Amino acid sequence: MLRFGLIGVGNTVAIAKNHAQALAGRADARIEALLSRTRSHTLAFAQTYCPDAKICDTLEELLALSDCVLICSPNATHAAYALAAL
Repeated sequence: MLRFGLIGVGNTVAIAKNHAQALAGRADARIEALLSRTRSHTLAFAQTYCPDAKICDTLEELLALSDCVLICSPNATHAAYALAAL
């Protein structure tokens, strides 16, 4: 089973929601960890889409729990997150 980490689960765009819905119900994947700038947004996202996911305080914590990452944060942050994940 692939463990996914979602980065950027705020409520300004629907991309994180779309990814969570696409992974829902799959036997071969699960959302394991979440990271966002605003903890309240992360809690709301988790309650709605993946209540068992770990809410992380750091990128390092998310990466340690994840086999794959989905970067749903603003475009300007993608390169740094992708390089860290690699």
